[in-house]
Amino acid sequence: MTDQEKHNIGIVKKLYETALRTDNWLPELLNDIHPDIVAHEADGLPYGGTYRGVAGFERLLRLMYATWDDMFFQPIEFLSGGDYVICYVYLSGVGKKTGLSFSVPLAELYRFQDGKIIEFRPIYYDTKRCSEVFGA
Repeated sequence: MTDQEKHNIGIVKKLYETALRTDNWLPELLNDIHPDIVAHEADGLPYGGTYRGVAGFERLLRLMYATWDDMFFQPIEFLSGGDYVICYVYLSGVGKKTGLSFSVPLAELYRFQDGKIIEFRPIYYDTKRCSEVFGA
């Protein structure tokens, strides 16, 4: 593994650690985001779609946290190759609308440019369950 790949994995690990904090996590998280980031979320989710730029990424995060209570990411494995990091992770939470809980495995793809995350794409195992818990 190259030093750049190790650096990229470190950024993604820091992202998960930062996102789990409830006190002023957003500014710290945005330090590692490329200004031209593109984030893709599955269309079957309440916040599905493509979000561009730092403002778009920030909007996506706020929508996610407005949708779920007790959202928790449990990273299992990190893989890196070139400008890409893939994390196998379990995501759990509770739908704010329904009070129902969920726990699903997913893979999250991160692409880097200039040492920052320029693309984010989660690949969900079960968006149908997430939508049911959300109340869609």
